[in-house]
Amino acid sequence: MKSFFIKGLSIAFLVKGLGLLRDILTFYYIGFSSQFDSYILFLTIPALISSLVVPFVNLWVVPVCKDCNSEVKLGFLYFFIIISFFLSFLSISLSFLMLLREEEFSVFYIILIITSAVVLIFSILAEYSSSILISEGRIEKIYYSNLLINLPVVLYLSIFNVEVQTLAIISSTCFMLRFMYLNFYCFKYKSYDYKFIFRYLKFPIAEFKKLNFESFKKMSIGPSFQLSIYLGRFFCSFLPEGSLSLYYYGFKLFDAFKGTLLFVIITKYYSQIQNLELKESIQVLRKYLLTLTCIVIAYSVFLAVLWLIVFEYGQSNFDELSQILYLSFFTILIMFQYPTLVLYQRLVVSFEGLFSPFKYVILMIIFQLLCLTFVTLFSLLSVEVILVILSFGMIIPCYKIIFHLKRFS
Repeated sequence: MKSFFIKGLSIAFLVKGLGLLRDILTFYYIGFSSQFDSYILFLTIPALISSLVVPFVNLWVVPVCKDCNSEVKLGFLYFFIIISFFLSFLSISLSFLMLLREEEFSVFYIILIITSAVVLIFSILAEYSSSILISEGRIEKIYYSNLLINLPVVLYLSIFNVEVQTLAIISSTCFMLRFMYLNFYCFKYKSYDYKFIFRYLKFPIAEFKKLNFESFKKMSIGPSFQLSIYLGRFFCSFLPEGSLSLYYYGFKLFDAFKGTLLFVIITKYYSQIQNLELKESIQVLRKYLLTLTCIVIAYSVFLAVLWLIVFEYGQSNFDELSQILYLSFFTILIMFQYPTLVLYQRLVVSFEGLFSPFKYVILMIIFQLLCLTFVTLFSLLSVEVILVILSFGMIIPCYKIIFHLKRFS
């Protein structure tokens, strides 16, 4: 277990280090701008679809494909190719509807819409390939593949003149490269008769039909977090120019935490509980949550010190950076809420009969939507208000989860 964490964390920190460098360079060359606002806005629809579908892919495929042969796994690949292209068509259609809000219809917006759809397609396909590798115990390949997401973008930002549309094209290409890398290790040295695609599709379609509403309820717990974040993005689009960029950068430190330590913990926990009883799994979950609480406290202190240093050094020289660090304070509560939702989701899908906070997740979304609509109508909307409403809304399902876990003490 120790070697897993050391290796996993080393690669995760390298990946997120490159990701942080990418965000720093993007912030340095683009900053808060209307074009970058548009880039984030047009990524929101495919990112929202991806956040709902990708966890479902992982949670569904890993148990099903654990003992399947290569032909069945190829059938699942064809199945998700069809699904991903259908969802990309839906994403493109909704994105064009969003263009009605813009004053002009330009090539710039077309590029953003198409590249966002490409990101959606290859995010879903890469998650399927990752799920196959998890079921086969080859998790290290997933860590290495994440390098392909950031490295080409960092090279572009470091060498060439930065333009938002070019950044979008290169970023979408990186998602395609990541899928190709993962897929190579999934189906390495295997050959198939591609004329019999529909024969390969029979098994995944049959497995999909077995899913019921209870299965979807279990799989919706984790994605509800991303739904909240993208809801915040949508309401940021009603604020002045640069607000959406500020909201985006405000989550960067949280994303670094989510993509390093938390990514390793979630992956390890999901693999670990496959061989444990329910009570043992809950005990492990409590240990992880206690550890994460200590990490969040340490992060809060670090953030406060960093903000004070920047503020004292000269706020006039680092005004935009001060704003980002200031907004990061509003994500502290979210840093505990997110792992609570995701880790508990892994527990729910692994054991039958556990409490499902689905109705409280729905209440969370309704609460957030109503509060955000209210403050918008009364001209009280700001990036800070959005983050506060999202944080307080997430308390609803997290409280019920923690309360339920106490029953097993």
